[in-house]
Amino acid sequence: MIIELSNKKIIEGATTVWYEHGPEVDIVMDLKKLSFKPGSVKKIYSFHVLDHFFEGEVLEAVKNWRDCLKDNGSLFCITDNFEYVSRMLIGGEVDMNTLNANFSHPMHFSQDNLVEYMKKTGFVENKMVIWGAPDFMDRQEFELVIEGKK
Repeated sequence: MIIELSNKKIIEGATTVWYEHGPEVDIVMDLKKLSFKPGSVKKIYSFHVLDHFFEGEVLEAVKNWRDCLKDNGSLFCITDNFEYVSRMLIGGEVDMNTLNANFSHPMHFSQDNLVEYMKKTGFVENKMVIWGAPDFMDRQEFELVIEGKK
């Protein structure tokens, strides 16, 4: 099984899981505590979900997602890259109102701290891949994509 944590279809053939009903949602579930059988999911794509959790919730959720994965399964975490967004603000590419409207979240991630969160939940650093422009999605310049393998 391949799942995407999103309220819309992004990955072809994936099951869309979200916390509330919607026209493109296949399964409604608590995103912090997925109830899939441990070791039953091949891939999980998390689209800007971690940004909306608080620090303790991030660790709880990522550990839960990892537990759902099969051996050699993959978790793709897509978040805003706050270092990039900060440079956009300082460089004048976005103003404070745009930052607040589009990038204001309880949690902010850089490549380094997202790797650290994943390591704390059992992912091994030398099995992580930092994606520049994965061919499975249209990546925005400000997005950080990290794949962790179980």
